[in-house]
Amino acid sequence: MRKEIYLDMLFGVFLFVSGMIALYIIMKHLSQSRRETPIIILKEDNTSLSELTDTMKNIERNLSLQTPKGEVTDMTVNVSDTVKMLYNEKNRGLNWSSFTITNIGNSPVYMAVNTWRRPQSPIYPGENIDVDFKRRGAIKKIYLVCDRGQTSTVKIHAVK
Repeated sequence: MRKEIYLDMLFGVFLFVSGMIALYIIMKHLSQSRRETPIIILKEDNTSLSELTDTMKNIERNLSLQTPKGEVTDMTVNVSDTVKMLYNEKNRGLNWSSFTITNIGNSPVYMAVNTWRRPQSPIYPGENIDVDFKRRGAIKKIYLVCDRGQTSTVKIHAVK
């Protein structure tokens, strides 16, 4: 009886080890097949290498414009029935890529970005709106206003 148990255990260990070896071989084969070799096509006059360099520089520049700097600005702004424009004269604009605005006051607040036109729907008290232009420096101005005779307060969390 004991001999049968040992043989069963030995057979189980053998199956486990052979399965692990098979898994290792499969994983190694998959990792090798995923490696891609870069393809560079050179023209006869060798100008494509400089063209490739210029293209890569343009891609890098465009990616840097889309990547936020990570500088964060937090502010609290009182809003009335007169249009208030948030703008940084020193930097020629806010130069934010995204922001979250939260109405912490008691009245609805209307908001526009970069160009003033009265929005149709307000930000109600307790509500927050995320605005993301996905490009560094795209948000230059924010306009805020309440309905006639009303005031409110908003909190803004912005990323440059």
